[in-house]
Amino acid sequence: MWRLVFLLGTHMQATAQSTPGDVPIGWSTDYVRSLTQKRVLLWGADQAAAIVDAQAAYKRCARLLLVCSSHDAMEDVIAQVTSEEPIAGVCPPLSAPVAIGAAGTVSNASFVLELTGRYQEIGGAPDIVWNYV
Repeated sequence: MWRLVFLLGTHMQATAQSTPGDVPIGWSTDYVRSLTQKRVLLWGADQAAAIVDAQAAYKRCARLLLVCSSHDAMEDVIAQVTSEEPIAGVCPPLSAPVAIGAAGTVSNASFVLELTGRYQEIGGAPDIVWNYV
């Protein structure tokens, strides 16, 4: 009997460890599935919650424009996000997730205007905007 309990406990622990990060807290599985090939603009992408969400979207083959407070933070965030591999079978053929960055603040009107010029790098205007500022 104790062997069965041990095996069930081990299986449950392994299952619990394999799922974190797949669906961020507060997201439904339908929402996560809908991120495939979406263009996402993230303000405040250098925040911890934004990095986790960006990684989840990147794994679903999303196209990300990550806006950070500084150039150094932007490079670190892009490296963290792109370290994730897309989930097998999610990306359409000949397609790959995209993560590009920009450094600036939402209060700088000229930066926001210049940022619209970067939309073509993710395939057009964003479908979704996440604000972590």
